[in-house]
Amino acid sequence: MKVTFDLDDAIDNRVFNAPEGYRRLTINLPEEIHKKIKMHAVEIDTTVTDIITDLIENLFGEKDIFKEAKDQVEKQLKRRGRPLKNSMGKKQ
Repeated sequence: MKVTFDLDDAIDNRVFNAPEGYRRLTINLPEEIHKKIKMHAVEIDTTVTDIITDLIENLFGEKDIFKEAKDQVEKQLKRRGRPLKNSMGKKQ
């Protein structure tokens, strides 16, 4: 039995290649923070990548975790004839 090895295939299929449309990010964390993130991921049955992605999306406003609640409040205010005001006190 002859075993063949294609170096190009091995390089293309490395685990540390980011999937299409993604970029790999390597950071150094204190051991205790790393342990806390990993334990939290296990507790809520998710991945560290998902936790970090959610944190970054929230930080940069890519994901509005309060959108559903704001939408509900806005609907209730409109039904009562009281439009929602923005943070500057102006009607939206």
